Order: sequence, then C-alpha cells, then structure tokens
Amino acid sequence: MHYVSFAIDWIMVIVFSLSFFSKLFTFDNFILHIRSYKIVPSKWVAYSATIILIIEMLIVLGFAVGDVVLTNMTTILLLVAFSVMLKLKKETDDCGCFGDISWLNRLPLLRNAILIFLVAIDLFIHTREFMFGQNIIAICTFLGVGAYILVKAVVDRKRLEKWVLEIKRFTGDNQSRTIIFLDYNQPNLKEIERVLLDYPTQAIIILKGPAWLIKIKEAAWKQHIVIDSSCLKKLGKLDYQKPKIVVRQNRKWKIISEVTEYMKDQAEKKSEPVYPI
Repeated sequence: MHYVSFAIDWIMVIVFSLSFFSKLFTFDNFILHIRSYKIVPSKWVAYSATIILIIEMLIVLGFAVGDVVLTNMTTILLLVAFSVMLKLKKETDDCGCFGDISWLNRLPLLRNAILIFLVAIDLFIHTREFMFGQNIIAICTFLGVGAYILVKAVVDRKRLEKWVLEIKRFTGDNQSRTIIFLDYNQPNLKEIERVLLDYPTQAIIILKGPAWLIKIKEAAWKQHIVIDSSCLKKLGKLDYQKPKIVVRQNRKWKIISEVTEYMKDQAEKKSEPVYPI
C-alpha cells in the first residue's frame, strides 16, 4: 500500500504541475477562460485566476510532502467544482484546463472522475510518511514539468512566428493584424460570426471548408480578409477543430483559444466612451 499511495501522489504531482504551469504560461488565455463561465464579475476574474494558481501550487506541495487529509479533500472539492462548471458550460468533450496540452483537455468529466477516484483511494490507504527521497522525486518532477512547459512554449512560439510569416507572404500585408483560424464545422461558429460583425479592427480569417462556403463568407465578412486554408499548405497539419486567434502582444505573437471571449473583450474596450480630463 505504501508504494501504491506514493504512485497516486506522484501522479497528482504530475497532473497538477502540468495544470499549474500550462495556466501560468498562458495566463491571459486562462483569464478569458474563467470569464467565459460568467460566474465571477469581470473585475474579479484576474484575482480568481491567481487564487486558482495558488491553490494548485499548494496541492502540488501537499502531495509532495504527504499532507493527506487536507490536500486530498481540497483536491476532491476542486475537481467536483470544476466538473459542475464544465457541465453548466456544456464543455464535456474538451476544455482549456491544461492550456494547449490537448490530450489532457479531452473528456474532462471522465478525466476528473478518474482523478477523484484515485485521490479517494489514497485518502483511505495512505499509511506512511513521506521520506526524503520521495520528497526529492516530487520536487524534481515539479521542476521537470516546468522545464517541459517552458521548452514547449518556446518551440510553439517559433512555429507560430513561421505561420505568421507565411500568412503575411501570402496576403502581402505586413501589418500586425489579428489572425483567426476557423473551421466551418465548429459548433460555436454562429456565435463567432455575430462577434465578427462588431470586431473593431480588420482581421485575417483562415477558414477551412468547401470553396462555395468560403466564397459566401468572403461576401459576409467583407470588412475582413478571408483566406481558404487549402491555400496555405506550408502551414502543415494545423488543427482547425478548435477556433484560435493569433494576436501580437508586447512585441510577441500569442495564441488565444478563447476566441469569442477575446473578441467580445476587444469590442467592449473599443466601444467604451473616452471622457476628457
């Protein structure tokens, strides 16, 4: 039972380290993700995101040092709360809980149920104190996950810069425009279309779909630059299943997965009245 309990704790250290670092490195996206649930008032969203990160960090620490009752109960409550919110948002097939680590975002309710089951088992079979060697393994795991996410972020950024360069070559437009990747099969395409009408700046839309549909969308979105994704084969195998926005912030290109929330946020900022001082 000693080794089973340690194995469960080690799995939890890995999972929550991945969750912590993926949110930390895509913090702006995480804020938009929380905002999309429409539970927390807008002015408290950033604070809520920070609190969640702190809780996840404490959970990692708790599993690392073997603080069973408090850590396990907190983890179960957190996973249950997340599951309820996912159900309310109808986000049962995919979520943004782990940033752009897609394999951990799939089937979130099933994933959370498995994690709750493991944590509950650990709560009942835990009969040991953490040894120094096990503490070192947990700390090295945490640091290793952080290094992995950092390297992945650097590689992804370089790939993103290549995408942007190829799109600029194709359009002949050197301005730093927002780039939106869409698939005509996306369930929330109609909602994105409504937001596009109020989007304050001209965007480049890379649309995957039949040629006749793209022609229709070119006419409907005439204020934007619409490109057939099949014309950009040099981008390689790009996942269009989930919409994404590429924006330039602080002289760096970033991917935003919460497309609707980001576009609404930009439209609201643009429409806010400016009062003279």
